[in-house]
Amino acid sequence: CDLEGVEHLKAARAAGRGVVSPAAHLGNWELQAIASVPHVGAIAAVARPLDNPALDARLVALRTSTGNSVIYKQKALAQVLRTIREGGIVAIVIDQNVQEKDGIFVRFFDRPACSTTVAAAVALKTGCAIVPVRCTLRANGRYRMVYGPPVEWTGVGRRDEDVAGLTQHLATIVEGWIRETPEQWLWLHRRWKTQPREGAPR
Repeated sequence: CDLEGVEHLKAARAAGRGVVSPAAHLGNWELQAIASVPHVGAIAAVARPLDNPALDARLVALRTSTGNSVIYKQKALAQVLRTIREGGIVAIVIDQNVQEKDGIFVRFFDRPACSTTVAAAVALKTGCAIVPVRCTLRANGRYRMVYGPPVEWTGVGRRDEDVAGLTQHLATIVEGWIRETPEQWLWLHRRWKTQPREGAPR
């Protein structure tokens, strides 16, 4: 693995700031979290438990094998905020469809895509650093793990507008990654499944 931008995470932690790391199902996101611990410290990953409990137990064992932790989505907010306020790193994948009641619509590949607002909302609430992370496979067989650069965001002071704007900005970053290596985007569910209701403003 070749690591780039580790200094961004280290700088945030040295300043006593927590970090939210938006990520995507791109390349080998699982390996990035596992292999990063010696360089950046433990990472808390927000995830949905697998439907098969036995498989979920094996996956959690893999994810925590180097010191990381898993925060299940159900009732995750309190744990996420606590981790951030303690100066920790929380990774959240943001490239999946959510139901309309759980997210907002952003433009993603020029189509409306219902997206989670958790990463943006947590960052705006806590003032933590936002360091996007990705891990893609190079032609030589080595993985390129990239951290940052940190996302700088100045809102307008109205929460809903700021959360929406930052969520869109993060979605645009992920879209840029996918355009670079579209063959490595592994999201087999229907990303654009949830669509605006007929007659709703877009």
